[in-house]
Amino acid sequence: MTALAWLTFFSAHSMLSPAIETNAFHHLYEINKQWEKHPELAPIDKVSFQTDNERIRFHLLSVIGILKSKVRNQHTLSQTINRNRLLDVLVGYADRMNFPVNKYHTQRQPYFIDENDNFCAVGFMLKASGYESVAREIQRAQNYDYVAEIKHPELFDWAWQHGFSLEELAWIQPSYWVQNTFQTLGTGTNGTVKDMTTHVNTLYFIGDFDELDGEPCAGIGKYQSGTVECVLDGLHGSLNHIFTIVGTVWVAGAIEHDGSTYPFASYENNTWTYHRVNNDESITEGLFVFDFYQSKYFVVRDNGGSQIWFANSNGTQWNLHASTNGIIAGVAYSQQKLFWGGEFDEITIASGIQTGQTYTTNNLASCYIMGDDFPDSIEWFNHMDNLPSKINVLASFGSVLYVGGENDGENQVLLTRYLNGVFQPLIQFPDADTVIRSINSIDILETGKLLIGAHLTVGNSTATYTGRNLFEFNVTANSYNPLGNFNSPVMCAEILGNDVFVGGDFTQNSNVAVNRLAKSSSLVSINEIDYSVSLSLYPNPASDYLQVDFNEPQNGELRVTDISGRVLLSESLMGKNRITLNVSHLASQVAFVSVVDNGKTVKTERLVIQ
Repeated sequence: MTALAWLTFFSAHSMLSPAIETNAFHHLYEINKQWEKHPELAPIDKVSFQTDNERIRFHLLSVIGILKSKVRNQHTLSQTINRNRLLDVLVGYADRMNFPVNKYHTQRQPYFIDENDNFCAVGFMLKASGYESVAREIQRAQNYDYVAEIKHPELFDWAWQHGFSLEELAWIQPSYWVQNTFQTLGTGTNGTVKDMTTHVNTLYFIGDFDELDGEPCAGIGKYQSGTVECVLDGLHGSLNHIFTIVGTVWVAGAIEHDGSTYPFASYENNTWTYHRVNNDESITEGLFVFDFYQSKYFVVRDNGGSQIWFANSNGTQWNLHASTNGIIAGVAYSQQKLFWGGEFDEITIASGIQTGQTYTTNNLASCYIMGDDFPDSIEWFNHMDNLPSKINVLASFGSVLYVGGENDGENQVLLTRYLNGVFQPLIQFPDADTVIRSINSIDILETGKLLIGAHLTVGNSTATYTGRNLFEFNVTANSYNPLGNFNSPVMCAEILGNDVFVGGDFTQNSNVAVNRLAKSSSLVSINEIDYSVSLSLYPNPASDYLQVDFNEPQNGELRVTDISGRVLLSESLMGKNRITLNVSHLASQVAFVSVVDNGKTVKTERLVIQ
């Protein structure tokens, strides 16, 4: 096949893996389409690479060799010296292979400077010659554009002074391999995945499916150490939510067992146990369960509304807490309050100092426990402003509560934050016709960044692309970056170790098949990564003691920090390869465990404290 024929073939097909052995031209064309103009200059050997960075290095060294051999008689002596010096600098850059990472695109893409301050080849030449400010301006305005599209007058002046044409710079500039790829877990499911939770290095998920990885499975599965399988024989009926409470996995729904319907089931020691609320057989559908203040809260469906029940630790005493005229979809604890969110505008109090009172509210209510005479000391609050028109998810991390949901024609709020007693809208979208926009799940990716599962198309003002239904939201910068391009909403997203798992009703991500349940191992990039250091946490989530193991003795300091970077715990390592921490006094939150040596963070892992 000729170079032109291969060019046509690869233009119409998926990205060429670096591991495929084929003519060098095909790999070079994968990195930079400018090779279309120079096919006769490509090496004729068949090649393959272990990584895309090795392939980029091959591209750069090939172009450098060609450009060095070109004699440009029109160059001044100064231009020739500048050109040759930068080409020599570029050789060292290529050999180090510290290239940008394509984290926010679902196709190959240039990155002038990535978020970890890795410069592309052209950006590095600008920096090396004293023009870093120009590279930074391009990063700000056109970070993901090809050189031919960059409109910056100082770039043109710099190129002329250093003896490069824009065509040559365009030939140098690489594009970068997609890092945020997702793969289906097994063969996926034959129905919607609705919710997920993690427990002791295992992902549990539920949904409207009766087949998992090609085998019969009723509604609930798990993933551990590369294996996806059903949890026993599954759970029959309609499943709504899944939770982990002190080492036990709980499922809420209308769960069918031995001819009866139960609102809740718990899984522990490889056994299912089925639960009723107050021994009432008329209550048949649970919405969720939550553990707080030595009691469990059970939320159940009550005709068109919801009831909140709580029971003491051994389940011998039940009390009706409150009821709403609509569905409660989530609960979270933050700033000494329990928050209840969903789709309701009235809540009637059934216990505490406001028993019998009904409050008007905007899909959110909270209660505050004032003393030890629980439950009589509960005080309720209603909330009205800066909230979504329907709340789908509440997520608390330390002292911050995030509220996500849907907007409508009048209310533009999709995500709001409760901090210091005030609700602050973070994401607002004006409604367009009848388009549904919603935020369905919230987790912490890294300090100051949220992982958002949604029904939402998002883009970046400096990019030529959009993403759908999964994105990273930077709370500090109030900006977001797409992490996927799923063809249906992402209903749930969870982080386990350094992997991101998503579920929903999608079947494709950027035209790549992913069957309702998928995993990516490339989205969690916490600080700097040193692959020579292995750090493992057990158990994770942790509630009492945490054991931290290393692959080899470590020096420096072990730190546990919250999402704002505040140090919660620190221990000197002094050559240890194992350390045990008491985390029982820490509040429930997402935290980060880091090895810090000589002021440098060499490894970080994510920890959930329950």
